[in-house]
Amino acid sequence: MVAFTLLDRYIVRRLVMYTIALLVLIVIVLQMLDLLSLADDIMAAPGANGVSLLRYAMLRAPEFVVRFTPFALLVAVLLSLSQLAGTSEIIAMRAAGMSPSHILRPLLVGAAIIALAHFAFQEWVAANTTSRLQVWQELNYSNLDTVADQENKDIWISSDGLIVGAKSAYRFGQNTKISDLDVYQIDKDGLLLGAMLSESAISGEPSWMLKATLRCTSDENAWTKSDQIGWTTPLTTEDFFPNAQPQSAYQLNKEVKKRRLRNEPSAELHTSLLSHFSRPLSDLVMPLIGLFVGFSLPRNGTFAWPLLIGLGAGFLFFALDSFFIAIGNSGALPAYAAAFAAPLLFGLSGTYALIGLER
Repeated sequence: MVAFTLLDRYIVRRLVMYTIALLVLIVIVLQMLDLLSLADDIMAAPGANGVSLLRYAMLRAPEFVVRFTPFALLVAVLLSLSQLAGTSEIIAMRAAGMSPSHILRPLLVGAAIIALAHFAFQEWVAANTTSRLQVWQELNYSNLDTVADQENKDIWISSDGLIVGAKSAYRFGQNTKISDLDVYQIDKDGLLLGAMLSESAISGEPSWMLKATLRCTSDENAWTKSDQIGWTTPLTTEDFFPNAQPQSAYQLNKEVKKRRLRNEPSAELHTSLLSHFSRPLSDLVMPLIGLFVGFSLPRNGTFAWPLLIGLGAGFLFFALDSFFIAIGNSGALPAYAAAFAAPLLFGLSGTYALIGLER
């Protein structure tokens, strides 16, 4: 087992702290620019006030965090290595017999910690806030009095011998409430087999809970009233929100499987699903990009050109990543290639540079 020295812990701690500080700075700057461009639209909505701007900032910030974490990590790597070079610590490490791969090790450990936090934040925080922001934007930043994450009205669904209608549907986190639910069961010839009318329905596992329900079948030919019954159906909560875009990896995976079963195009969603894993993977590539630049830093304090080269490599990485994702969304490139092409290309280039440094 490889020992994790005091120097390694020092480098990891510095890398994580720099990344968090830079990410906060980047998000604040981008958030201010974004608010300046959209403040008029937000404040023009009925009932808007200063809280509306704060609400937008809170819903938008997680998306910036997910998108720019790799870039903040790259800058943190460059800053860490520039400080080590400026104080001749890299020279001292090499003189003590430490190889470039040994110096890379704590950087990769710090990047792995950030990558895990990046993925968890993306799935548990950003997916929810992005979905809520999307719904709010579809409402033109109005309807501020509702506490629902998503809503839909005048719904009609046809699926597996069922015709389902509902006056409205509201989603509160993982729970969904339907009002004035009408369910009609038909046979393969289109004849009515039964009907069920309910004042409200609440999603649950394994079945929905219906309240104040009237039921009638073609055999009984009479209405039966029930205060509360269970309803097992192949319909999911997503079926009541056809315009809502899935945001988490779990939701995207379910939607991709559905579309493939229906022989519908799924290239864009599949690419988006895989990018949920390639983004955190990009965090592990940033130390490889920064290490080669770090070993070329001089000791006289003139770091401008090497640092600009490192930032240029980072911008090239993000440009290529966006380019491949766009091609993957169109279906012209397989989803796996589109999502992982940039991390793989720069990872191999960084590994090749590391081998050259080892020599």
